Amino acid sequence: MVSRSSSNSAESDKRQSSLTKPVVPPPSSKMASSIKLVEVLTNHFQVSKIPNHRYVQYEISMYLTVLSFDNHFVHGFLAIHVAYPHIFPRKPYFDGMSIVFVPNILNLPPNNTLLVNMIRPEQPADPAARSTKKVEFRLTDGAVDPSRIGDITHNHRSTGEGLNTITLMNLIIRAAPNERFAYNRKSYFAQGTAETVRGSGLEIWRGFFQSVRPIISRVLINVDTTVAVMVQAGLALNVIMERLNLRDVRYLEVERTDPKFKDAEKFLKKLRISLAPNGRKKIVRCLEPRAGLFTFSDQNGQQMTVQQYYQQRYNIRIKYPRAFGINISGANSDNPAIIPLECAEIVAGQFYRKKLPEDVLRQMVRISALRPTARRNFIESGNQQQNFQTPLTTYTRSEYIAESGMRVEQQLVTVQGGILPTPRIIYGKNGSAEVSRGGWNSLKHTLHTPEKLGKWVAINYARNNSFNTILEGLIDACNAVGRFPFIRNLLITPFTEMDRPAEILGGTPQNVLGQLEELRQRAASHNVRIEMIVALLPEHAEELRNTLKYWGDTQAGILTQCMRDGKKPKNDQYFKNVALKINARLGGHNSLAKAESLFQLSQEPFMIIGADVSHAPPGSIRPSVAGLVYSHDQYATKYAAITGIQPSRQEYIENLHGMVVRAFRSFTNLTSSEKHQKGFLPRRVFFFRDGISEGEFDRVGEKEMQAIQGEFLRIFDFTSAHFLIVEACNVAGKGHGSPIPKFTYIVVGKRHHVVFFPPDATDQRVADQNGNVHAGFVTRTGLNNPLKQDFYLQSHYAIQGTARSSHYTVLQDQNWQGDQLKLQDLAFALCHVYAKATRSVSLPAPVYYADLLCARSKFHIAPDQYISEDGSATGGDSAAQVLSHWQQHFNQPHNTMLRHMYFI
Repeated sequence: MVSRSSSNSAESDKRQSSLTKPVVPPPSSKMASSIKLVEVLTNHFQVSKIPNHRYVQYEISMYLTVLSFDNHFVHGFLAIHVAYPHIFPRKPYFDGMSIVFVPNILNLPPNNTLLVNMIRPEQPADPAARSTKKVEFRLTDGAVDPSRIGDITHNHRSTGEGLNTITLMNLIIRAAPNERFAYNRKSYFAQGTAETVRGSGLEIWRGFFQSVRPIISRVLINVDTTVAVMVQAGLALNVIMERLNLRDVRYLEVERTDPKFKDAEKFLKKLRISLAPNGRKKIVRCLEPRAGLFTFSDQNGQQMTVQQYYQQRYNIRIKYPRAFGINISGANSDNPAIIPLECAEIVAGQFYRKKLPEDVLRQMVRISALRPTARRNFIESGNQQQNFQTPLTTYTRSEYIAESGMRVEQQLVTVQGGILPTPRIIYGKNGSAEVSRGGWNSLKHTLHTPEKLGKWVAINYARNNSFNTILEGLIDACNAVGRFPFIRNLLITPFTEMDRPAEILGGTPQNVLGQLEELRQRAASHNVRIEMIVALLPEHAEELRNTLKYWGDTQAGILTQCMRDGKKPKNDQYFKNVALKINARLGGHNSLAKAESLFQLSQEPFMIIGADVSHAPPGSIRPSVAGLVYSHDQYATKYAAITGIQPSRQEYIENLHGMVVRAFRSFTNLTSSEKHQKGFLPRRVFFFRDGISEGEFDRVGEKEMQAIQGEFLRIFDFTSAHFLIVEACNVAGKGHGSPIPKFTYIVVGKRHHVVFFPPDATDQRVADQNGNVHAGFVTRTGLNNPLKQDFYLQSHYAIQGTARSSHYTVLQDQNWQGDQLKLQDLAFALCHVYAKATRSVSLPAPVYYADLLCARSKFHIAPDQYISEDGSATGGDSAAQVLSHWQQHFNQPHNTMLRHMYFI
C-alpha cells in the first residue's frame, strides 16, 4: 500500500486523537437525585487508530451453488491472491457473500473474470474441473475512506461511506482468526474446547464474538465469549450410533421407512464428509439402505457391489455391508456413488443449524453461564490450557490489522452509569416487600387483589395415585397467598378459602377432546360454566398438553392450568408459583410496583403495549407469528392479547393497524371496573417492541410507527369509521375532546453481547455477591449510539453466570420528550410486575408476555391438522401454500379469553 502525504498523516493523527474524547450529553435534571452514580467496565476495547488507507470495493458474482455460509468456500476465495499474486499484491477482504475490499484497483483481464480452483486455490484452475469456478468482478462506487466513519461518530449521520468503513473494519479484525478456526458471521470457535452432548451426535464449542461498534465520538470493538453447536466430528458410523443411542450395528440394517433411517438421513443431509482412503471432500445428499450390497457397473461394464469395489480398489474390507450408507450423488442420479458409513469421516467445524433438542439447550446454558470474573478473564486472556487465544492477542499480531494501520487498545472500556432506585412491591392489606438481590419474600403477604374463581375441574392424566395430595398442596398454597373466594359445586355462596374442585376426573389421554367436550356439555346441562381446568400431565406429554390448550384457548374459552407429574417440591414453593399464575389468569393483581414513573402515568388513562414477532427454526417455511399485548389497568399489570400469523421471516407486523384498532375498541370495556381508567381512551401509549435488530430500525421501526400513528389519526378523525370508538366514549361523556394519544416507541433488544463488570468484584457499592453489577444499573455515557437515543438496563439479579442487560433504543418519544430517566424508571418498574415471578426479570413484563403469546401459537392449530417440522402440511409445500394452510386452520382465541391473561 502507498502511504499518505505527511499533511494527510497529520490530519489523520488529529482525527485519531479526537476519537479518544467522547462527547458526554448533559444529564437529565429530573429524578437525577435518586440515582447512585457509578463507573463500571464493559467488554469493549477502543480503536485508537482507524485504518489509514483508502480501499476499493468490488462486487463479485460467483457461478456456483453455496450451501448457506460455507467456510470452505470463503477460504477458497481468500486464497485467490495465492493463485493471482500479480493481481492481488495484498490479501483481499471478503464478506463471505458478494463484497470484496482491496487497497487498489485490480489489474483484471478484459472480461473482469478469474477462474479459481475452490479446492486447492494455490494450484492453477482447470476450466474443465468441477472444482473450478468463474468469479466475475464489478467495480462499485463504494470506495472506502476510513475517515468517513466520522460521519457517524461525530456528525451523527448514517452515510454509505461510514457504514462501508464499519464493514471493512469488521473484515479486518476477523480475517486472521477466520483462517485458523471455524467461524460464522461474527464469531469464531475452537475445536479444542469441544464438549460432546451424549446421545445427540453434537458438540458444543466455545468461541469469541467480535464486532466493531461506533459510538459517540469514538469507535469500539465489542468482544465476548460465545458458544456454538457443531455436528460431532469423526467416523460417520460412530456418530450415527451415538446419535441413535445404539450399541449394535445390526440395528442400522433397516429400510427407508424406518424411523432410525429417517432420523439419520435428516441429520447427515448436506454435511461435508471426508472419504477413505484419499480424503476427498464430498456432500451428503441422502442415504441408501444396505450400502455395501448396492450394485453398480464399473468402467468396464462389469456388475459389482460397493463391498467388492472397496476390497478390490482400496483393499478395504467392509465390515457392515447391510448397514445403510451415504449417497453423494443424489436420489435421482442415474449412477449414484454410495459410501459405507465406516468409510466416511464427518468433517469438523460444521454448524448445526436445525432446531436444538432440549438436552443440548440445557448444556449450552450450563457451558455459557460463566461467572463475571471467569468471563472477564476469558475475554482478556483466553484459555491457555486449550491454546485458545483471546482476540486481543490477534489485534497485536494480525498482519491484516498491522497492514491496515489499525490499533486496538488492550484495556476494557469504562462506562459511566447509575443504579436506579428499586420499586417498592405492594401486596394486599397495604403490605409491602423490600427487594433484595432482585427478589422479594412474598410468604408473609397476601396477593394484592385475589380474584374469585368459579367452577373448576381437576383431571388426572398422569394416573398418579397421589393426585388428591397434590391438589391439597395446590389448594393450601392458594389459600395461603390469596384467600381466594371460591364457589363450591352448584352453590352460589362464596367461601373465604379455596375449596375442593367441583369434580375430580381420571384423564383419558386417548380421547382428550371427547372427554373435555362431554364434560363441558354436562356442565352446560346444569346451567353451569366451568371456568378453569387443572390438569396433572405425565412427565413427557407435549401432544396431550397441546390438545388441552387448543381446546381451552380456542374452542371452549376455559382457562387451563397444567402441572407436570414428577415435580416433587421440597416445600410448597412450586404450588405457590402455580397459584400466582392462576390468580393472574383470572384477572387479579399478584403485586404492584410502586415507582415514580408509574405514579405519574396513573394520573390519566394510559396503555403499555408489548409486541413481538417469532419465526420458525432455520430451514422451516412455517409462517411467522405476531403477538401484541396491551395493558388496561392503572398499574400496568393486567394485559389483553391479540395474535396473528404472517409470511415466514417477515419482521414487520403486517396487521399492526388492525391490532391497534382492536386494542382501542376493547380498552374502554376492559377498563370499565378500573377507578382511574374507567371509560376513557388512553392519553399516553408506550410501545415496547422486541425482536428488531439495529439494521431494521429504519425499515421496520419507521413503518410500524407510521402504521400506529396513522391509525391514531383515523380513530380520532370524525369522518373515519373508526371514530365510532371515540363516539362510544362520548356516550359516557369520556371521549369528547379526547386528544390524539402521545406516543413512545422503544425497541428492546436482548440478543446482544454487551456485558458489564464491576471494576472491583469485592466493592459492594457496585457489585453483588456473585460479582455482577447490581440490578438496576443503567448506562449514561460511554456506550451511546451516535444515531439513536439508547441505554442499557441491567434489571435483574443473575442467579448463575454473568447478568445480561437489555438494550433500549428510543425511536420516538412524544410522552417525555427524551427524558431518559423517566423512560428508564418506567422500564425498570415494568421488570418488577411479571406475574409469574417474585423477582425482577431481564425484560419489561409486556415484552415477556408478547414472547409467550407468540410461543402459544402452536396451540391454535387443531391437533388433527398435521403440521410438519418445516411448517407444511405435506412436507413439500411452497411458502405460499404453507401460509394459506395456516391461515385456514389457525384459530383465534375464544372471545371469553380476551379478558384473561391466558397466555402466561
